[in-house]
Amino acid sequence: MNYIKNNKVFLFLFLSFSIIILTLSYRIISGNQSNSSGQDINDVEYTNNSIASLNGAFSDARLGIEFSWNIQLATGDTIEKYEIFQDDKLLKSGKNAASCILTLEEHEFTTGNNKFDLLVTFKSGQTLTKSVYVYIDEAYDFKVSQKVEGNKLVYNLSYYYDERRPVTPPQMRVTNSDQPFQVRYISANEVIRKGHYVSMNAEYELSYQGVAAGKYSVDIRWEFSDYNLFFNSNSMIDVEGE
Repeated sequence: MNYIKNNKVFLFLFLSFSIIILTLSYRIISGNQSNSSGQDINDVEYTNNSIASLNGAFSDARLGIEFSWNIQLATGDTIEKYEIFQDDKLLKSGKNAASCILTLEEHEFTTGNNKFDLLVTFKSGQTLTKSVYVYIDEAYDFKVSQKVEGNKLVYNLSYYYDERRPVTPPQMRVTNSDQPFQVRYISANEVIRKGHYVSMNAEYELSYQGVAAGKYSVDIRWEFSDYNLFFNSNSMIDVEGE
């Protein structure tokens, strides 16, 4: 009986240790397989610093240039500072950012094509640079309003241009109707100057005298012929029968 009892104790201990060993082995193997099959994106290591991307675009709504960039850091390195230049002029600097906006009012960029350089300095002492070109329309912040006067619509345009690259008032064209709508330029007046930028108001009219009664959706193109630049607008016109 003692022999059987002692063997049972030995068998119990043997089975317990075997289960513990198998469990530990499974965890180690599973962990190794997980590491070899995939790696969390936050744990990706880069050998070299790089400016992966740099984007710039003019925002008519914000009256400025919006920049964004993506920087990949080498393992153990950090960004000391970033700087944005136009030619040799420093426009913006900082550290913990991946985007910024530079306004026309503050920097007075020339309309047309502009080149900008992003210079990044790393804690290791390394510097990298990347360039981007941004086009600023020769006429911007373009707005159209209209009112009815008799059998015609009177349009008021407002826009800005750069006095260093002046524009003449746009031509008005109806682009989607064979009805005898008649367009006419009336006048253009300077409203205010802000640095190199000039605010303009221009007035036009669209007459529908002689047009058959009905409702019309009229597409209008405002063409700045100096720079092959145009804006589109639409007017709903209700022509009543005589």
